[in-house]
Amino acid sequence: MKAIALIRVSTLHQDLNQQTEAVIAEIVKDGYKREDIILIEEKESAVKLDEESRLGLNRMKNSIEEDAEINAVYVFELSRLSRRPDVLYSVRDYLINRKIQLIVLKPYMRLLEDDGQVSQTASIMFAIFGALAEQEGYVRKERLARGKLTKKVQGLWAGGNLPFGYVVNPKTHAIEVDPIQANIVRKIFTMYVQEGKSTGEIARHFNQTGELQSCTGKATVETARCAIGHMLKNPVYVGEKSWNRRGNKPVENVYPRIISDELLEAAKTKLARVKANTPVERRRKYVYFCKGLITDTQGHRLTGFAVANAYKYSEERFDGSRYNITVPMNLVDSLVWHYVKQYRSTYTPTKLSDLRKQSKAEIATYTKKIGTALKKIDELNNKVIKINDRIVSGRLNESVGDTMIDRINEQLDRLKTDVVEWTLLQRHLVELVGKIDRGDVINPEKVESEEQMAEIVRDCVSYIRVKSLGEWGKYQMTIMFENSEFALIEFDSMSKKAREAISHKQIEFDYMERYLRPDTLKMREEKMRKEEEGQMLPKVGRPRKPKEEKPKRPVGRPRKQRSEEDKPKRPVGRPRKIKE
Repeated sequence: MKAIALIRVSTLHQDLNQQTEAVIAEIVKDGYKREDIILIEEKESAVKLDEESRLGLNRMKNSIEEDAEINAVYVFELSRLSRRPDVLYSVRDYLINRKIQLIVLKPYMRLLEDDGQVSQTASIMFAIFGALAEQEGYVRKERLARGKLTKKVQGLWAGGNLPFGYVVNPKTHAIEVDPIQANIVRKIFTMYVQEGKSTGEIARHFNQTGELQSCTGKATVETARCAIGHMLKNPVYVGEKSWNRRGNKPVENVYPRIISDELLEAAKTKLARVKANTPVERRRKYVYFCKGLITDTQGHRLTGFAVANAYKYSEERFDGSRYNITVPMNLVDSLVWHYVKQYRSTYTPTKLSDLRKQSKAEIATYTKKIGTALKKIDELNNKVIKINDRIVSGRLNESVGDTMIDRINEQLDRLKTDVVEWTLLQRHLVELVGKIDRGDVINPEKVESEEQMAEIVRDCVSYIRVKSLGEWGKYQMTIMFENSEFALIEFDSMSKKAREAISHKQIEFDYMERYLRPDTLKMREEKMRKEEEGQMLPKVGRPRKPKEEKPKRPVGRPRKQRSEEDKPKRPVGRPRKIKE
């Protein structure tokens, strides 16, 4: 049998040789011969690179796929695999599926037990390290956000998408007015306030002229109308102060004025009046089954958007790139409802009684955890106060003290995050126990509204996690229920019915088509009416041209016709010598 020694350093100051010697010594100690050790050494970042970009991991996977004798992977520390939770768990699942043992030297850990099951210690270590790595990412994000705020205060561009009408000076990084786009902004406000046109009429006008292409891309009337609606109430066009969301403090607006205060107020007043006069029946109420439950692998909460009919998260990163994840709302809600019905169908009086007992025990556990964490938070806060006192009195170096405070603050952030999560889970369980006691557990087969369906989903599901599979439109969704049961689904967002929903097998489910646009509904109603009346529906697309039967063209060059007068062929080659 063979083993892989996976060695990685992220900086030039770290020593590969030290790790290599320690890992190889451990492999030899476990009975492997030196010629059976496959050494993989790489100098690369464990934070910045995703799984596909990691050369070390790719070499490890290629070696495992090509050599069936490999049965173990050795690493010096768990962080040598990756510091990113999504990559870390992906590698773990990869090794588990192939029954490959993972051995970590510091602290010592074995991924699999002798019977092939995942070690409980390994599960705890992965969970703790994943949480620590995630918190480290949050701290890094916070520091970058402070730098971004500093740029804003200085009147410089801090990244992100600019409002329509502005450009960035490439030399000074200051935000300046784009003359062409600014004229379009003024024209939009004038058409809406002074000419009395609606947002739909303005959208159709600019869709025809193509002047809003740089703002909305290949925009439809619907999306252009949405962009214009946001534009008409955006205070940046009058140079107002914006608010820092983190510190709740006003920051000088870095956007120069384009329109007058009176024009903006008139536009906002008209928008409010139009909304107030809109009939209630025209205001569609959107019910999102997975609201507050669905996140990506990095913990970002996906929000429901009615215009896009999807759950999505979008983020402008500090390196200028953009991170997006979008999944269709109707498809996700349909799949979640399918599995929730299956889960809730097992609810018998006996099952409910067991669930009540289990929930009561978990509530007591969370209460104990929260109490211990709050006590630890008080202790750490007292440590911070003491360190600050020592810095002020001159008994402790300021840089050393700041480093100590940063470490304590990281612990505090982790504890506070845990307390929030435990409190939410505890609250969910308390509500569930109350519903069981009152007999308010709704039968999914007798629901009368989407609100009831959403309520059942939130009662049964703890969280929903969506992961991109690296291929366009391909996702994996994990539905975690309150009793730790889960459903793992792979689906294609580009397919409406998504028949290949679950890995290794297919499922049938009722696909819910909700919140379609009025023009789509109108078109469908018209089609159904014509079908009922027996009218012939017009064929879609250009009719095919009738094929003309032409004789087949001969292939190749035509043979040369020889005549009788043709000269005889010249003999080929050197003539033979005549023997004397």
